[in-house]
Amino acid sequence: MKPSDRQEGGEHYNMPIQPTEFIFKNGIPFIEGNIIKYVTRHREKNGAEDILKAIHYLELILEYDYNESDILPNRLRQERTAPCQRVDCPRQNQEGPIENHD
Repeated sequence: MKPSDRQEGGEHYNMPIQPTEFIFKNGIPFIEGNIIKYVTRHREKNGAEDILKAIHYLELILEYDYNESDILPNRLRQERTAPCQRVDCPRQNQEGPIENHD
C-alpha cells in the first residue's frame, strides 16, 4: 500500500481528493498548504481550533508577504457600514463595531 493510500492517526481526511495530494500537485507553498489542511478538516477533527489555526496562517501571510502584521486586528475593529446580513445573526438589524458581534 502506498503512503498516499492510507492515513496515520484518525479518519478526518475522508474525502475524494486528499489535501496533501491537492497541495503537492498544485505546488502550493507550506503556509498556504496548512491553511487548506486546517480548513478542509475542521468539521471532522478540531472544529473552531482548526479555523483559528487557519486564521493564524493567514495572518502569517499578511506579515511575511505584505508586511501587514496589524491589518487583521485593525480591520476587525472597524465600524460596520451596514447591518449584519447573516440570516441567523442576533444583531441583524443593528449597526456597530464588529468586535461586539456575537
